Amino acid sequence: LNNRGQTSYLKRDYQAAVVDYTAAIAIDANNPLVLNNRALAYIELNDHTKSMDDLQAALKLVPKYPEAINNRGVVYQQLEKPDEAIADFTEALTLDPKYVDALENRAFAYVQKNDLPKAIADLEAAIQLSPASCEAANDLAWLLATSPEDSVRNKDRALTLATQACAATEFKQWNMLDTLAAAYAENGQFAEAKKYLGTAVELAPKE
Repeated sequence: LNNRGQTSYLKRDYQAAVVDYTAAIAIDANNPLVLNNRALAYIELNDHTKSMDDLQAALKLVPKYPEAINNRGVVYQQLEKPDEAIADFTEALTLDPKYVDALENRAFAYVQKNDLPKAIADLEAAIQLSPASCEAANDLAWLLATSPEDSVRNKDRALTLATQACAATEFKQWNMLDTLAAAYAENGQFAEAKKYLGTAVELAPKE
Protein backbone atom coordinates (compact mmCIF):
# COMPACT_ATOMS: atom_id res chain seq x y z
CA LEU A 1 0.00 0.00 0.00
CA ASN A 2 2.81 2.38 0.86
CA ASN A 3 4.62 1.60 -2.39
CA ARG A 4 1.47 2.04 -4.46
CA GLY A 5 0.90 5.34 -2.69
CA GLN A 6 4.42 6.42 -3.67
CA THR A 7 3.71 5.47 -7.28
CA SER A 8 0.55 7.60 -7.27
CA TYR A 9 2.52 10.44 -5.68
CA LEU A 10 5.13 10.29 -8.46
CA LYS A 11 2.29 10.37 -11.00
CA ARG A 12 0.98 13.51 -9.23
CA ASP A 13 -2.24 11.73 -8.25
CA TYR A 14 -2.05 12.95 -4.69
CA GLN A 15 -5.59 12.03 -3.69
CA ALA A 16 -4.99 8.41 -4.70
CA ALA A 17 -1.72 8.48 -2.76
CA VAL A 18 -3.54 9.66 0.36
CA VAL A 19 -6.07 6.82 0.02
CA ASP A 20 -3.32 4.18 -0.05
CA TYR A 21 -1.27 5.77 2.71
CA THR A 22 -4.39 6.00 4.88
CA ALA A 23 -5.11 2.30 4.29
CA ALA A 24 -1.51 1.47 5.22
CA ILE A 25 -1.77 3.54 8.42
CA ALA A 26 -4.99 1.72 9.32
CA ILE A 27 -2.91 -1.48 9.32
CA ASP A 28 0.14 0.00 11.04
CA ALA A 29 -0.66 3.25 12.84
CA ASN A 30 2.86 3.59 14.24
CA ASN A 31 4.77 3.61 10.96
CA PRO A 32 6.65 6.94 10.76
CA LEU A 33 7.64 6.38 7.12
CA VAL A 34 4.04 6.15 5.92
CA LEU A 35 3.01 9.09 8.07
CA ASN A 36 5.78 11.16 6.51
CA ASN A 37 4.78 10.04 3.03
CA ARG A 38 1.13 10.93 3.58
CA ALA A 39 2.24 14.32 4.87
CA LEU A 40 4.08 14.88 1.58
CA ALA A 41 0.88 14.17 -0.34
CA TYR A 42 -1.06 16.56 1.90
CA ILE A 43 1.63 19.20 1.31
CA GLU A 44 1.00 18.91 -2.44
CA LEU A 45 -2.73 19.24 -1.76
CA ASN A 46 -2.04 22.39 0.33
CA ASP A 47 -3.66 20.81 3.38
CA HIS A 48 -1.40 22.33 6.00
CA THR A 49 -3.32 21.04 9.02
CA LYS A 50 -3.29 17.39 7.99
CA SER A 51 0.30 17.48 6.78
CA MET A 52 1.44 19.03 10.07
CA ASP A 53 -0.56 16.48 12.09
CA ASP A 54 1.10 13.59 10.23
CA LEU A 55 4.57 15.05 10.62
CA GLN A 56 4.11 15.69 14.33
CA ALA A 57 2.87 12.10 14.73
CA ALA A 58 5.91 10.77 12.86
CA LEU A 59 8.26 12.90 14.98
CA LYS A 60 6.60 11.71 18.17
CA LEU A 61 7.55 8.18 17.12
CA VAL A 62 11.04 9.14 15.85
CA PRO A 63 12.10 12.56 17.22
CA LYS A 64 15.34 12.63 15.18
CA TYR A 65 13.80 11.97 11.77
CA PRO A 66 15.55 14.39 9.34
CA GLU A 67 13.05 13.97 6.49
CA ALA A 68 10.04 14.66 8.70
CA ILE A 69 11.75 17.69 10.26
CA ASN A 70 12.62 19.01 6.78
CA ASN A 71 9.06 18.46 5.58
CA ARG A 72 7.67 20.27 8.61
CA GLY A 73 9.89 23.16 7.55
CA VAL A 74 8.27 23.02 4.12
CA VAL A 75 4.85 23.35 5.76
CA TYR A 76 6.08 26.35 7.72
CA GLN A 77 7.30 27.86 4.44
CA GLN A 78 3.86 27.43 2.92
CA LEU A 79 2.40 29.11 5.98
CA GLU A 80 4.86 32.00 5.41
CA LYS A 81 6.69 31.36 8.67
CA PRO A 82 10.30 31.51 7.44
CA ASP A 83 11.89 31.66 10.90
CA GLU A 84 10.23 28.40 11.98
CA ALA A 85 11.10 26.88 8.60
CA ILE A 86 14.77 27.86 8.91
CA ALA A 87 14.90 26.35 12.41
CA ASP A 88 13.59 23.03 11.10
CA PHE A 89 15.89 22.95 8.07
CA THR A 90 18.84 23.75 10.32
CA GLU A 91 17.88 20.95 12.71
CA ALA A 92 17.57 18.50 9.80
CA LEU A 93 21.03 19.54 8.61
CA THR A 94 22.44 19.07 12.09
CA LEU A 95 21.19 15.48 11.98
CA ASP A 96 22.30 14.98 8.36
CA PRO A 97 24.89 17.55 7.18
CA LYS A 98 24.70 16.20 3.61
CA TYR A 99 20.93 16.67 3.31
CA VAL A 100 20.85 18.59 0.03
CA ASP A 101 17.07 19.11 0.00
CA ALA A 102 17.23 20.80 3.40
CA LEU A 103 19.95 23.15 2.14
CA GLU A 104 17.88 24.06 -0.92
CA ASN A 105 14.77 24.56 1.20
CA ARG A 106 16.60 26.72 3.73
CA ALA A 107 17.95 28.83 0.87
CA PHE A 108 14.39 29.52 -0.25
CA ALA A 109 13.43 30.48 3.30
CA TYR A 110 16.35 32.91 3.41
CA VAL A 111 15.10 34.40 0.14
CA GLN A 112 11.71 34.88 1.82
CA LYS A 113 13.53 36.90 4.50
CA ASN A 114 15.55 38.73 1.82
CA ASP A 115 18.79 37.36 3.34
CA LEU A 116 20.41 36.68 -0.03
CA PRO A 117 24.00 36.05 1.15
CA LYS A 118 22.82 33.16 3.33
CA ALA A 119 20.59 31.85 0.54
CA ILE A 120 23.52 31.88 -1.88
CA ALA A 121 25.79 30.18 0.67
CA ASP A 122 23.28 27.34 1.09
CA LEU A 123 22.86 26.89 -2.66
CA GLU A 124 26.62 26.88 -3.18
CA ALA A 125 26.92 24.23 -0.46
CA ALA A 126 24.17 22.16 -2.13
CA ILE A 127 26.00 22.31 -5.45
CA GLN A 128 29.25 21.26 -3.77
CA LEU A 129 27.56 18.30 -2.10
CA SER A 130 25.64 17.28 -5.21
CA PRO A 131 27.13 18.70 -8.42
CA ALA A 132 24.37 17.04 -10.43
CA SER A 133 21.65 18.84 -8.44
CA CYS A 134 19.95 20.82 -11.18
CA GLU A 135 17.51 22.36 -8.69
CA ALA A 136 20.26 24.09 -6.71
CA ALA A 137 21.99 25.25 -9.89
CA ASN A 138 18.70 26.59 -11.24
CA ASP A 139 17.81 28.41 -8.02
CA LEU A 140 21.25 30.01 -7.76
CA ALA A 141 21.17 31.00 -11.42
CA TRP A 142 17.82 32.74 -10.85
CA LEU A 143 19.20 34.74 -7.92
CA LEU A 144 22.33 35.72 -9.81
CA ALA A 145 20.31 36.80 -12.86
CA THR A 146 17.38 38.58 -11.22
CA SER A 147 18.45 39.90 -7.82
CA PRO A 148 17.62 43.59 -7.31
CA GLU A 149 20.98 43.92 -5.53
CA ASP A 150 23.85 44.68 -7.91
CA SER A 151 26.32 43.13 -5.49
CA VAL A 152 24.55 39.77 -5.88
CA ARG A 153 24.16 39.68 -9.66
CA ASN A 154 26.62 37.68 -11.72
CA LYS A 155 25.37 37.39 -15.27
CA ASP A 156 28.12 35.09 -16.54
CA ARG A 157 27.78 32.51 -13.76
CA ALA A 158 23.97 32.76 -13.96
CA LEU A 159 24.09 31.77 -17.63
CA THR A 160 26.54 28.94 -16.97
CA LEU A 161 24.47 27.48 -14.14
CA ALA A 162 21.16 27.88 -15.97
CA THR A 163 22.57 26.16 -19.05
CA GLN A 164 23.86 23.29 -16.91
CA ALA A 165 20.47 22.87 -15.23
CA CYS A 166 18.64 22.84 -18.56
CA ALA A 167 21.12 20.39 -20.08
CA ALA A 168 20.68 18.06 -17.12
CA THR A 169 16.92 18.06 -17.72
CA GLU A 170 17.23 17.85 -21.54
CA PHE A 171 15.75 21.35 -21.93
CA LYS A 172 12.30 19.99 -20.97
CA GLN A 173 11.69 21.64 -17.57
CA TRP A 174 9.71 24.85 -18.04
CA ASN A 175 10.90 26.53 -14.82
CA MET A 176 14.55 25.93 -15.70
CA LEU A 177 14.01 27.23 -19.21
CA ASP A 178 12.44 30.31 -17.61
CA THR A 179 15.62 30.81 -15.57
CA LEU A 180 17.74 30.33 -18.69
CA ALA A 181 15.69 33.02 -20.44
CA ALA A 182 16.26 35.39 -17.52
CA ALA A 183 20.00 34.70 -17.63
CA TYR A 184 20.15 35.39 -21.36
CA ALA A 185 18.20 38.62 -20.85
CA GLU A 186 20.62 39.70 -18.10
CA ASN A 187 23.42 39.12 -20.61
CA GLY A 188 21.63 41.27 -23.20
CA GLN A 189 20.94 38.30 -25.49
CA PHE A 190 17.25 38.99 -25.95
CA ALA A 191 16.62 36.80 -29.00
CA GLU A 192 17.82 33.75 -27.04
CA ALA A 193 15.83 34.88 -24.01
CA LYS A 194 12.66 35.16 -26.09
CA LYS A 195 13.20 31.72 -27.65
CA TYR A 196 13.61 29.90 -24.34
CA LEU A 197 10.84 31.84 -22.66
CA GLY A 198 8.49 30.83 -25.48
CA THR A 199 9.36 27.18 -24.94
CA ALA A 200 8.90 27.56 -21.17
CA VAL A 201 5.41 28.97 -21.70
CA GLU A 202 4.52 26.06 -23.98
CA LEU A 203 5.67 23.48 -21.42
CA ALA A 204 4.37 25.17 -18.27
CA PRO A 205 1.14 23.96 -16.62
CA LYS A 206 -1.85 26.29 -16.87
CA GLU A 207 -1.49 27.52 -13.32
